[in-house]
Amino acid sequence: MKCPKCNADTKYVVDDAHLVNIDRCLNCKGVWLDKGELGQYIGSETDIPDIAASLKAPKPTIFKCPKCVGNNLVLIPYIAKNSTTENEFIIDFCNKCEGIWLDATELSLAGKYAKQFRINLKKGS
Repeated sequence: MKCPKCNADTKYVVDDAHLVNIDRCLNCKGVWLDKGELGQYIGSETDIPDIAASLKAPKPTIFKCPKCVGNNLVLIPYIAKNSTTENEFIIDFCNKCEGIWLDATELSLAGKYAKQFRINLKKGS
């Protein structure tokens, strides 16, 4: 598979600690996660904490989905601004196969923000 950002080859990596397989770019170190893999990696039932809110205003990109050849990725917030979590970062998402591209540092952020989102939801209920 080719990296959607820098077009370098990716390597299929088995992450034994999280029991998930990911595709990591050999050049920019970004990762591709198929639908369900991010949730599995961060210990969540879903890949994106509030997918409906995140998908309200997707922004098209020039980057192609490495799985759905020809389909462009869109930019969406990992956790939408109207949520109870203050921090936010933008991810590349395929609205066809629901795969996710995370830049090199975003994989660790996803787990941190998803955990905070769940804590804030519990506090609000």
